[in-house]
Amino acid sequence: MRFLLFFIALTAAALVEAVHPVAADDSDVWQDCRSDNSCTIEYDHLSDQKSEPFRFIGRVVDEDHPRWGQYRKAIQRYPDVRTCLTEEEKDKQTPNLLVFDWRTFGFSSSAEVCIFRIASSLGSPDRFVRWLDFHNFSHSGLHATRASTYEPRHEYDPFYRVTGFWTVEQFREVQPSWFAKLTGIEMMTSYSLNATFSKDLKVSEVSTGGGTILN
Repeated sequence: MRFLLFFIALTAAALVEAVHPVAADDSDVWQDCRSDNSCTIEYDHLSDQKSEPFRFIGRVVDEDHPRWGQYRKAIQRYPDVRTCLTEEEKDKQTPNLLVFDWRTFGFSSSAEVCIFRIASSLGSPDRFVRWLDFHNFSHSGLHATRASTYEPRHEYDPFYRVTGFWTVEQFREVQPSWFAKLTGIEMMTSYSLNATFSKDLKVSEVSTGGGTILN
């Protein structure tokens, strides 16, 4: 029993040590540039399917992947990060990756593919957290989900995670519901966005979801 308690304590300490120091910030660092619509964010490169194929739990989603049927159309429709931006932004020489075409997506496979492309282009979890801040997500901050001693099973094995949250009201600003307007009944209760990163901070996966009154 004494050995078991020591092992649990040691594991907990390792997890604390592994937490990447990015925390949610209640202050709006984007406030000044919002007023004149001049906000931009630095990025590393413009990601595309050829150089950085979409991954599910760190594994490339291709014709041999069991999730290919779920993501095939989104991968083909959004082959690079430019295609995920608004019409006015996508053809600019230096596009602004903050100008995301939210109205096209929801918590669909298309949203997951495109936010994966955004996160990959930004090139660091810190920038992705700032991207979430700009879009008014409350979030967990980036944190480790495994002990620092964990040895990845493959190159993009998830190690860190950040989870962003929108209220239903925030989500409906970009994704109105005709059913809710017609009946006065809102089926959704929450909207969330999860991004995971490997131990060397490469994007492993992006997933979205929403709670409903049925679950």
